[in-house]
This record gives sequence, C-alpha cells and structure tokens, in this order.
Amino acid sequence: RKIGQALGARYVLEGSVRRDNGHIRVTAQLIDAHNGYHLWSKTFDRPIGDVLAVQEDIASAVAESLQVTLDGESKIQLAARRPVKMDSYELYLLGRHYQLQRTPESMVKAVEYQQQAVAADPRFALAYAGLADAHMATFYYSNRPFSEVERAIEPLLAKGLEINPRLPELYTARAVLRTEQWQLESAEQDLKRAIALNPNYADAYVRLGASYEYAGRPRDALSAYSKAQELDPLHFILHTRRCLTYQNLGRYTEAAAGGDRAGSLAVAGSSDRRWCGARG
Repeated sequence: RKIGQALGARYVLEGSVRRDNGHIRVTAQLIDAHNGYHLWSKTFDRPIGDVLAVQEDIASAVAESLQVTLDGESKIQLAARRPVKMDSYELYLLGRHYQLQRTPESMVKAVEYQQQAVAADPRFALAYAGLADAHMATFYYSNRPFSEVERAIEPLLAKGLEINPRLPELYTARAVLRTEQWQLESAEQDLKRAIALNPNYADAYVRLGASYEYAGRPRDALSAYSKAQELDPLHFILHTRRCLTYQNLGRYTEAAAGGDRAGSLAVAGSSDRRWCGARG
C-alpha cells in the first residue's frame, strides 16, 4: 500500500527471478495497492535465452487479469519481438547501469558494455540505442567533442532503425542528438513518434521537455515533465530538468523544491543540486 501511494499506482507487480541449469524461473504476483490483496500469481519457466518471451507472457497475463485489452500498437510491438541472446541483454543492462552513474569513468564502462552487447548479438536493436545513448552521455559527462560523438552515433541509429523501425528507444536517442544539433523540429517529431509507439515511456516525455526548453518553450516543457512524473515519479533527471525550467521562469521556490527532490533521488545528490542552482 505504501508503494502504491508513493507511485500513485493502483496495482503493483512484484516477483523474483532465479536461474539454474540453463533455465530461468520468474515468480510474479499482482497486488491491489489500495488494500494489499493478491489478485493473481504465476510461475514462468523458460530456457534462459527466452527472457523477452517471459516478459511478454507476464504482460499478457497481467492484462488478462485486469481485463485490459492491449491496443493495436502494443500487439504489434509484442508480435515483432525476436529472441535475444541472454548475454547481449545482460551486457545492455550493465551499460545502462554505468551510464546512470554519470561520471567520466562510468561513461567508459557504459560504452564498452554496449559495444559488447552489439557484438554479442548484431541484430539486437535495443543495444544500438543503448550504445548511441552511451556515446551521447560522454558529451555531457566526459567533455567529449560533439563532432566526434555525432560521427559515432549516426551510423548506430541508422543500423538500429533498419533492424527495428518501431523501437521507441531509437527515436528518443536520435532526438537527443537532433536537439544538440539544434534540429528541434526533427527532435520533437522523433519524440512524439516514440510516445506514439509507447505512451508509457517516461524518458521520451523528459527528453521532449528538454527539447522544448532548447526551443524557448518552458511552459510546454513543464507540461511534458508533468506527464513524465505521472509515469515515473522517481525519475532523477526529470526533477533536475524541471528545476532548471522553473529557475529560468523566475519561479525560484518551485525550482528549489525540484532541486531538493532531485538531490534526494540522486546517488550524488549534493553535487547535482549545485549544478541545478548554477544554471541561471
């Protein structure tokens, strides 16, 4: 119930994952966050290479339990999934983990892990998005020249979209690049495409807000951030970016609250709060 209140969620899905002798076992249970009652539980056993198939089975089972009908786009997305090598998927997750640490040292590891993910499965489109994002992060956190970063990213995005033109993460990665290239209309189009493909993708709304900031549209940015908060209230960068937007509007009390919230969520909260306050 406390989790449901903190997240503004009606239902909570929890479970455990075990691996043994080439198999993966996921035990999942769906809980009504209003009263704490268990609505549904099930165990899924699959070969270790079928990790995405397990995700799809759980998503379908939860939707059925809640009597939710998946929309057309969701059905297309599920049908388009291809088997992914477990090694590649784990390398991708490690890359995302190190990218979130936001230090020059962790950026090196993020790029390395995403490169290994692509090498382990050259048809894994999500790894191309992860590698593009990792390269972009080196511009922000390692002072890497932007010209070098964009040369690395463009072919990755082209290859990823060739493999899977319906992957939201690829459009959001391209939008960040287009934003830094000041191709703001193209960035907005990519982000709206990502949101159409996955309306629950909070990162797309955060990046859309950032694109609006670059375009001098702070109120549109705040609207995008509000939607992102509905989807992911614990998103650290969301609160950081909103802090900056409030500050640029001269709404300093709200900016301070956003900075405090970002600081409470970040591993290195104090330094990020100073960065937020220094933007003006």
